[in-house]
Amino acid sequence: MKIDVKDICDLFDLDLKGDKSKIISKAASINNQGSKVLMWARSAENIEKVEQGALICSTQDYLASNTNESVTYLLTKDSPRLIFSKVVQHYIGKTAISLDNQVEIYKKRSDIEISENCFIGPNVEIGSGTVIYPNVVIHSGSVIGKNCIIKSFCSIGSEGLGYELENDQLIKFPQLGGVIIGENVEIGPNSTVRRAALDNTIVEDGCKIGAFVNIGHNCIIKKNVIMTCQIVTGGGSIIGKNVFMGIGSLVRQKVSIGEGSVVGQGAVIVKDVNPNEIVVGNPGKVIGNKKSN
Repeated sequence: MKIDVKDICDLFDLDLKGDKSKIISKAASINNQGSKVLMWARSAENIEKVEQGALICSTQDYLASNTNESVTYLLTKDSPRLIFSKVVQHYIGKTAISLDNQVEIYKKRSDIEISENCFIGPNVEIGSGTVIYPNVVIHSGSVIGKNCIIKSFCSIGSEGLGYELENDQLIKFPQLGGVIIGENVEIGPNSTVRRAALDNTIVEDGCKIGAFVNIGHNCIIKKNVIMTCQIVTGGGSIIGKNVFMGIGSLVRQKVSIGEGSVVGQGAVIVKDVNPNEIVVGNPGKVIGNKKSN
């Protein structure tokens, strides 16, 4: 993919500041910057984090920030997220998911076990020793490490919900990222790990995930987390190493739970949790600290 930023500006009525000959080869978040990467920023603070590439941002935030000569800015009076969505849809497409089932290719491998009625899309990586139960769907671009167990009716790499409203119409935010699952991970039946919008949803080594769990897009689940069943993590949340989450607990989007914490059954986590805290209730309240017990 090669896109001229001037063409983008002409098509979407954007004001171009910086290198008018800049060529873009991919879209990503500001966490994955590159000289040929197109990004977007929601605030002046985020604008100042960008050191290269091309950035869609509001004119107001651009004027309020310290800009970088190495960055090409595409200025809009509308929502930068909306414009970014429309640019990606126009040049790249709405989705990274392919419905081309390549499961028969993976069934030829002797180092993994794949049961009947599974779907595995293109460009999927599966580590040796992994067992895939019946009726599992693994979408394109997903990575699963060694010695994992994926139980029946799981969905790995499905799209999350992301939309912007324009003229009473919902415009889909691109879901172009992937899923990376580490080694020795077990995922219980009917659970979903959604692909990231632009980067990767990550489940690190040793995690144990129960039934009917939904891991939202852009989440990071760190090592050895235990998620029992019927748990939902909102998009962009971070669950720290060695966290235990009780049955039916919920985590608001972009909330972080610190290492070693315990989330009680049915708890609703609406703000960040410090390491080793014990949190219960709705909304979640700290009732203790593991280190003091």
